[in-house]
Amino acid sequence: MALWPLVAPGAPETPYETWRHEYCCLGAPLLDGVEAAACLDAIVSHLRAEGGASPMLSLGLIRRRGPLFSLVAAFAAQAGLAIASVAQTKRAALDATETDRVAADSISSKKRKELRRLLRRLHETGDISFGIADEGEALSQHIESFLALEAKGWKGRRGGALLARPERAAFARAMLRGLAHHARCRIYWLACGERVIASNILLLDGDKAYFWKTAYDEDFAAFSPGVLLTLHMTDALLRDPRLSRIDSCAVPNHPMIDHVWRDQEPFADIMLACRPAAGAALRGAVRRERFRRWLRDQAKSLLSKARR
Repeated sequence: MALWPLVAPGAPETPYETWRHEYCCLGAPLLDGVEAAACLDAIVSHLRAEGGASPMLSLGLIRRRGPLFSLVAAFAAQAGLAIASVAQTKRAALDATETDRVAADSISSKKRKELRRLLRRLHETGDISFGIADEGEALSQHIESFLALEAKGWKGRRGGALLARPERAAFARAMLRGLAHHARCRIYWLACGERVIASNILLLDGDKAYFWKTAYDEDFAAFSPGVLLTLHMTDALLRDPRLSRIDSCAVPNHPMIDHVWRDQEPFADIMLACRPAAGAALRGAVRRERFRRWLRDQAKSLLSKARR
């Protein structure tokens, strides 16, 4: 009825944390849809029994407008447990029910003119084609094309591409083929001649979808192939009656998708005290976590400056 992977506290006064793998874009555990409240109560009771004087539970990347956030807030109020927000973020999303518009409506007229010019120039280098792969051999081929594009670019140079480690690539291949078997994976692509120069991976779940990954050929960077493909993909998504909303899965303030998808999806990282008397411990844990994140952001900023 519930599956909730937890990382045990590494030091006193630190919380249990919901474990997420590095390619996970949501932090919600798996709870039975009907008995979610009973599942949450059972897990909190277990942590209360084994977690020492002030057990706490940390939940990251929870959709603020989603059922889990509402469930945890209501449970905390009913049980008299302290709850606190560690951080709140937003990332780009697409309202696919707005069928009366097109992707270009979201960008300025100057940018639209520039993209039309780039598309004409790209046509001059070879025949341009857009397509979707969602099953069989075509999907397998475009999985490999995506992996190669990503490894060739900046992620490959920094060691973050899926092909940089065999287990990452194996995970991606198995996951995408498995989802495609249930019609839950699409790869949108842009080709110049026979060469794929941009690729977007979309994962589907009912009437929702997730823009999981994107890659483009940096040899064609001057033509903005990633933007051209995303605009084409967006128009296709707006015409798809089966979809209502697409999560970009991007970092906040993303330099590309935030200018194309103007809607936003709010998320929160929260902490829950598992005992009624643990409010003070919770407030201390929240302060320490915020300071840790501040230090991490400062380190990332310094590293970015050093690379530039």
